[in-house]
Amino acid sequence: MNITSPVPFIGGFLVVSLLVSILAARLTRLRDILWPVWILIVYNLGWDVILIVFGVKKVHQAELQLFGVLVGIVFGIVVLISVPKFFRLLESKQLIITRFDLLIFSLPVIISFLGLTIGVLYRNDISYLISDTYKLLILSGTYFVCIVSLRRSASARTVFGIIVALVLLQQVFDILIVAKPLLATGSYNRVADQFWPNRLLLFPFLGLAIARTTSMRHKIVYGLALTVTVIAALLSLYRTALILGASSFFLAVSPRTMPYFVRNLVTVLLIMAVAGGILIGVLQVGGQADLVTRSWSFVFESLAGRFNEMLEGGGGASIQVKFVEAQSVLNELLAKGSLLNWLAGFGSGAQYSATAKLELAGGLQQYQQVYGASELTHHIHSVFFAALLRYGLIGTGILLGLLMMIWGATKKLDLRLRNKLDSIQLHSIFVYFTLTLVVMNLNSTFWGDPNWGVLLAIASIHAKARIIERRNRLRLQYNTQSDVL
Repeated sequence: MNITSPVPFIGGFLVVSLLVSILAARLTRLRDILWPVWILIVYNLGWDVILIVFGVKKVHQAELQLFGVLVGIVFGIVVLISVPKFFRLLESKQLIITRFDLLIFSLPVIISFLGLTIGVLYRNDISYLISDTYKLLILSGTYFVCIVSLRRSASARTVFGIIVALVLLQQVFDILIVAKPLLATGSYNRVADQFWPNRLLLFPFLGLAIARTTSMRHKIVYGLALTVTVIAALLSLYRTALILGASSFFLAVSPRTMPYFVRNLVTVLLIMAVAGGILIGVLQVGGQADLVTRSWSFVFESLAGRFNEMLEGGGGASIQVKFVEAQSVLNELLAKGSLLNWLAGFGSGAQYSATAKLELAGGLQQYQQVYGASELTHHIHSVFFAALLRYGLIGTGILLGLLMMIWGATKKLDLRLRNKLDSIQLHSIFVYFTLTLVVMNLNSTFWGDPNWGVLLAIASIHAKARIIERRNRLRLQYNTQSDVL
């Protein structure tokens, strides 16, 4: 499908996603989930919808910008709607603000303001300047929206389930609209480029759900979802998904429950094997087995080549590029950096000389055909080296402090909750965040991810439910003692 103007498409998708969000709020009878769900739908499904409309490509800079506009519009609208409600709730003392809330609100904003100020002074590229600022603010903004909207554990649990459902649906879309066409052309080495790291959400979430739930119905539902997740990861051959996804099982499930969990996983694999055998038998009876074998033989050859590349060091230059990027950032600071740059960076939107990286990654000429005749690049796989270049040691220190605070808080909160479902959710968030700290050294994940703002808000809401329960218990004890006196 070829669309000359994206404006009608943006408007149509925003309206449809809003109507679906309203329907979800009506069906669950939880009106407070409306705005968080709208953000989540647009973020988690918007990219796949764009691929359906504009087609699958390996380099899609214009489509990425369109996706940013989609998420940005919804993000801006919902934040503006939430601000008056925030002050009303504060005035009526219906909203509890903890130190955790204040830090999630303020630290990304401080880093963003620092980068924006330096970036404007250095007159950095305006599109990258806006992009870097937006990606930091979206974490605080989404967290803010959820804290204002979701003040009950029931609503937080529902939104958690919606995140899992949306990420799962996104993976199904990827299998159908991304993997299938590329497999049909034998371009298997391109499939991994289309899969994003947030798919790792489902590995620890579903692993925990299967291991800890007692309901057979829940085990079947989570097991089927986990099967789709594993298939998507295998089809993508995305190295991070395969390695960290597998390791997340050992983090998510305690050794005491591991044997039972492994038995469930083996059962699922056996069911898939039996179903595959039946399908092959049906094809043989219909005389179609040879045709299927011939048409898929080149797919398995391409799969084997991709797998060998992965084992031999990440598909050629992939790992080397990440090292070259880190070295280039340090060279940029050593060659051009003043004391101010070391402390506060070169600002949001800052770029660095990337000639060595481009030659290593596949050619300077190819890069210039896509991004223009420049030997500068903006993208840095490591979040920490990106922070060092743009926000300096001060910004990087604030970022590390924020991440360590989140890690410690989510780890402690899980030990205090009595509700089993809340405990499963918090432990899932902790496990996934632990994996994210590793992935951020190899990918620019965590930047601009509304899912993280929602997940951290869910952790805070569950913790506040315990605070409210304690306050109510103390108030009841005080009233009882007053009546006795």
